[in-house]
Amino acid sequence: MEKYSFTDPEILRQLHEFASFFQKKRYAPNTMKVYCNYAGYFMEWSKTHEVEPKSTTYNHLLQFIKYSQKEGRKPRNINLVLTAIRHYFDMLQLPVNPASGLYIRGERKTIPHDLLSAGQLHQLYEQYQVYNERTQRNKVITGLYVYQGITTDELKKLTPKSINLKAGKIHIPATKQTYNKGGRKSRWLKLKANQILELQEYLQAIRPRINKGESPQLFVSLTGSENLKNSIKHLMEDLRKIDPQVKNGQQIRKSVIVNWLKEKDIRQVQYLAGHSSISSTERYKAANLEELEEALKVHHPLK
Repeated sequence: MEKYSFTDPEILRQLHEFASFFQKKRYAPNTMKVYCNYAGYFMEWSKTHEVEPKSTTYNHLLQFIKYSQKEGRKPRNINLVLTAIRHYFDMLQLPVNPASGLYIRGERKTIPHDLLSAGQLHQLYEQYQVYNERTQRNKVITGLYVYQGITTDELKKLTPKSINLKAGKIHIPATKQTYNKGGRKSRWLKLKANQILELQEYLQAIRPRINKGESPQLFVSLTGSENLKNSIKHLMEDLRKIDPQVKNGQQIRKSVIVNWLKEKDIRQVQYLAGHSSISSTERYKAANLEELEEALKVHHPLK
């Protein structure tokens, strides 16, 4: 991230007010610094181009985007700046936020799409039929996908000690950041009532029968292997029979996060999802799906 040194008294005053805005929302200090940094960059552009903050229009933002592109900024960076600008306009309490729903194409993970509703996710679990050890194990895994939004990497790190049936909770371990994949923070998540009996049955009867190699992992293949790649592949095939819209575990996780944001505060969702940065969670906040996709068709700056 570029660092800027702002000297204009009016910009410094606005940034101080902007920082107070985030403090009231209990944002992390590093997040505040990033957003203030990017907002200041926009404020300097606005002053140079004689654009009053409260009079900023959608067309002004398009001009700012073109300016940023000429400076060599990549789509991901511009989208982060636009996020800061959205917060800035929220602070100003404008009747309509001109940056609302504005993103640049080219960053693959910016806008989730083709997601599943909360009803569809619940249906995947309720309609998954159990008739042998494999499907009993897979129903438990399905529950963790659709209710806790777990990643496949996290799934592989679970152990029986991760489950606290008495408290009705599960501990999701942290995962390290690897190439092209973000890490996840550890957290304790509540289990749904309809998951607890299935988990209890799996822990007490099913897992001991299939865990031939005595693996410490909570889930193993029917041969006792810790490699769950084929098991997850077959599970997704089963789920597509229930709902053809199902693609993979990543799609299910994105769907869970978007649905959480419809009901919960963004800081709560950041914790539930294990995001280390609030900006990761904010990416999903824009995905009020049908409205966003329609807005992009009409207003997208880069067709």
